[in-house]
Amino acid sequence: MSILVNVATVIVGMGLIFYVIRLVVKKQMSESQSVLWIVIGAIAIILGIFPGLIPWIASLLGIWYAPSVLLLVATIGLLLILFRNSIVVSVHEDEIHELTIQIALLKDENEALKEKIKEMERE
Repeated sequence: MSILVNVATVIVGMGLIFYVIRLVVKKQMSESQSVLWIVIGAIAIILGIFPGLIPWIASLLGIWYAPSVLLLVATIGLLLILFRNSIVVSVHEDEIHELTIQIALLKDENEALKEKIKEMERE
């Protein structure tokens, strides 16, 4: 790879990390969600600084076309993010279901109390 591509990779990795940290500081992204994005940015920086890692990893994994290692790393990173988001969505679905039940019970209890108050006013 040319030096320009290496520098661009490092800049993109640093930009990603700084942007994610900015989102965390502004409370627009949780710390747990930001970890994988920071790791992806760090991997981009490492691969930009040490471009010889790509062919080495390719030979280690038995991949004959070295640039496909980048696609492999990106795919694994995105799959981890999707898996994490799926877990969060599942937890939130359970919490929403529980809250819906609690609201229904509170509405029922509220109606019962209103009826008791009306009965007490009639007496």
